[in-house]
Amino acid sequence: EKGITLGDEIINMGYFTKEEFWAKLREADMAIIPFNGNEIPENEYARYSLPSRITEIASVGLPVFCSAGPGTELKSYVEKKGIGKCSLLSQKAQFKKDLYEFVTNKNQRSNFGKNARKLAESEFNLTEYQDWFYEQLSKIANQERI
Repeated sequence: EKGITLGDEIINMGYFTKEEFWAKLREADMAIIPFNGNEIPENEYARYSLPSRITEIASVGLPVFCSAGPGTELKSYVEKKGIGKCSLLSQKAQFKKDLYEFVTNKNQRSNFGKNARKLAESEFNLTEYQDWFYEQLSKIANQERI
């Protein structure tokens, strides 16, 4: 409708190996997460779940555009953390407008991406969990020896 031609920028790449996935993710400018499309979540999964890929996307500093309704944890999380925008796929005209604005606003995407990276650095640090996990494993191992 806006006369924009996407050309070859958006193509189906199929499945990647782990190494290919990370290389492609680092090359990306943004991520789109199709999650749910209705204002009222279709089920409990849609209401309370967070896609696991959000940690990987945030770790490389990508802003996210999600198809997620207001009753979902995903929409709440994305907007509360300032890492992207959400829109309802069931409201096609508004969804198109929201996606267009997201794609064309490079400054906003850059800020969302910076927030995503900060989020990954502050909340997805595995070192603190590794120490706790190793401690728990040691306790279990020592109990079994007794």
